[in-house]
Amino acid sequence: FLRLHPHDPLMRHHKYQHLYVPILYSLFSIYLIFIKDFQMYSVKQWGNKKINSHPAKEWVILYFTKLFYITYAIVLPLVFLNIFWWQFLIGFIIMHMVIGLIVAFVLTPVHVTTGTKFPLANEEGKIDKSWLAHQIEATIDWNADNRIVNWFVGGLNTHVAHHMFSNICHIHYLEITKIIKQTAEEYEIKYQNRTFWG
Repeated sequence: FLRLHPHDPLMRHHKYQHLYVPILYSLFSIYLIFIKDFQMYSVKQWGNKKINSHPAKEWVILYFTKLFYITYAIVLPLVFLNIFWWQFLIGFIIMHMVIGLIVAFVLTPVHVTTGTKFPLANEEGKIDKSWLAHQIEATIDWNADNRIVNWFVGGLNTHVAHHMFSNICHIHYLEITKIIKQTAEEYEIKYQNRTFWG
């Protein structure tokens, strides 16, 4: 339905994606909570990493957190709020649509913006760059020096750092981004930081 990569085939319906994609993006949060997390547990390979099985502890965490979410976000409001179920459902869907659009507005510009590179793999399936250099060239940060934006979006505006150091808490991304920028300049790799509107 969605064409994000310039090397993907261009289909007739893609010329209308600016009309229907906001609707799809607005459903992202619902999809993530109720479908994608379960899909990810059934994946047997992620990139070049093979996944044989998930520990039982991870399955317990998955089901417990889903049950916890359903309890506090759906069951408790339906029990304690003096509203009809359909009023709750409308509010629940609107809440998730707003979340989905915010996530889309945060994540789309960092990957699908003029200036990001979309390199193709060679015959051996490899890209002629290091993984770190590829992350810098294929991702754009926005307002990477703004603490308020960084707090609001959980560090996703410092997306290069998010890709490189996803195991480090986002509160450190602003400082890490300064190091990434300095190192990229040192090795003549083009690091990009724009304003959100830019």
